[in-house]
Amino acid sequence: MKYFDTHAHYYDERFSEELNGSVDELIDALCSETLSCVVNIGTSPETSRLAIEQAKRHEKMYTAVGIHPSDTRFLSDMKAELCEIEKMLLDPASRAVAIGEIDLITTIPTPIGKGRCATLPPKWKWQRGSECPSSFTTGRHTEI
Repeated sequence: MKYFDTHAHYYDERFSEELNGSVDELIDALCSETLSCVVNIGTSPETSRLAIEQAKRHEKMYTAVGIHPSDTRFLSDMKAELCEIEKMLLDPASRAVAIGEIDLITTIPTPIGKGRCATLPPKWKWQRGSECPSSFTTGRHTEI
């Protein structure tokens, strides 16, 4: 049985440090033995580009491009950064299949249980009419 890894960050420098730079070898081994597919999720424009570069080297790897709520403090021009994310999403070479790491707490107004928010449109529409599923966090850094 093979698994589909829906949330990975293989571009993270900790992988490279722990594996002495052999991240590509790990991904190749996982994809040939354990995983049928993996989505490498960007948390900023910079890491989204890193995820894209890895996906271009691995046939079974796709990307989610986006900005994690905790990474917004490092951005100087949010509008420009979002435009960059949109360009990545719309570029077929990016292998992007989702918008990665968006915050439910600040973007979705419908509260449910314990003050949490959890309604999200199944697809996010961009200016050019493209649609893409989302990968998101609840603000407690718990993946849903």
